[in-house]
Amino acid sequence: MRALGAAYDAIIAGRPTRPCWRVRLANHGGGFPDPLDITDKLELFDVERPLRSGNAASIRLNNETGLFDPANGLYALAVQPRNAEVQIDLGETEAGVLTYHRVMTGEIHAAMPNYAGTVAMLDLEVLDRGLNVWQHPITSPEYVIAGATPVYYTAHEIIEDLFTRFAGFTAADFDLDPASDWQLDRSIQFEQEAIAMAAAKVLQAAGYRMWFNYMGQVTSSLLIPTGAPATWAVAGTILEENVAQIDGPSAQPPTATRIQAVGGRYPWPMWNIGEATLWATCRWAWSGGSNPADWNGAIRLVETGGTRGQVTLHIWGPEDEGRFYRTPCSYLVITYEIGGPGSFVIPPAIVPASEYYHDEWQRQLLDIYFQQTIGQDVMMQVEVWGYPCVQVNNQVFVQNWSEALEARWGERRMVIDSPLIYTWTQGQTVTQQEMTIAELSVFQATVALKRHDLRIEPGDVWTVENSKGGNIKLWVKTVTHAVAVQAGQARTQIEGYVIT
Repeated sequence: MRALGAAYDAIIAGRPTRPCWRVRLANHGGGFPDPLDITDKLELFDVERPLRSGNAASIRLNNETGLFDPANGLYALAVQPRNAEVQIDLGETEAGVLTYHRVMTGEIHAAMPNYAGTVAMLDLEVLDRGLNVWQHPITSPEYVIAGATPVYYTAHEIIEDLFTRFAGFTAADFDLDPASDWQLDRSIQFEQEAIAMAAAKVLQAAGYRMWFNYMGQVTSSLLIPTGAPATWAVAGTILEENVAQIDGPSAQPPTATRIQAVGGRYPWPMWNIGEATLWATCRWAWSGGSNPADWNGAIRLVETGGTRGQVTLHIWGPEDEGRFYRTPCSYLVITYEIGGPGSFVIPPAIVPASEYYHDEWQRQLLDIYFQQTIGQDVMMQVEVWGYPCVQVNNQVFVQNWSEALEARWGERRMVIDSPLIYTWTQGQTVTQQEMTIAELSVFQATVALKRHDLRIEPGDVWTVENSKGGNIKLWVKTVTHAVAVQAGQARTQIEGYVIT
């Protein structure tokens, strides 16, 4: 909720309203007043502020004398795309004084004259500052370790670099919430993504959204309030006497019943453990007083114990150079041709704590020890089985779903592909938020007010009085302020998700 003071709150709570508005074009570089006030030339205009995309405004000017012709008019520089700063202010007459509040700071994206009617008009399309930063594609340089300060880039450093490098912003053009900053632990690359969309992806992993505030600064805030929707704080109540029309709550299928997030690689290596596999074999034979000298190339007999029948085999797998097995989880599988387990005082087993990986030899080593009963003949095949390990940076994959929604609507998937989700915790944050929005999307409503209400912002929760169908608790996703100058009408319309 936007706090505009007790005087404004009192006006909105009362019946009479005397709205005011003005539109100015500043920093245009022309030889005429700066800022240029075009309020007396306004026919109509509106400003739309969505929750998760760019702000936009449409302005229609009376251009009867051609002053605002973008090619030949006296004020051509003021309406040139990407030149003047468009300042749109709305307000109320408070204690007899016109009191204005900024609702949008932007730039002209397109200027379109129309000379077909009895009165020439000029339509201006106004977007957030910059070269349509929500759509203009860029390929950024790769962000890597920059040096001692900082060792790693943070989310805010990347966002500021994107906008200063590609949209000409300065340090004063940012108002980012410190809580939305987080450190990236690996390099990233944006391929053919819009500047603002790339910035939004950087903040998404922390549960934040990116938007332009009323003064045109890049700003961050939580995408959704914390906790369950039923516990979200209510900013205020829109009285029924101020409501012109309610469309909804409409019932419709949810945007998704299952949310899946495919992220980037986990920044720290992990062990990927496979199923057990045979990594070494040995054939052992001891008959009478003969020497135990029968083995193959997969296991090497290095020495025997000093006492007859007491044997230690030092073994490794020479064909598995560079392969690592989980320690100490290897085990033996023994097949007897002569003798059996009863032929030993101590049966064959892997010596505890003997299994390790030899870095110089690049082989797994372990010892097998057994003590054969004197006078017993033994011939056996010894197999060493282990669990192969591979060091990997696993790709993050997280999903959330609603069993209740799936039972009713079936499987409706939404896949979020963001390489900036590095950890499962971040992925869980993103999917939980999106699942909350999907659950709320079943019921939506649009409310048109009889007057302007500049306190309402995207992301707010408001109660809308409705004696005909019951009050509505609305999480606002879009706010639109519209002015019809000739009719003297100034109204606000809100769209949002109904919290049941």
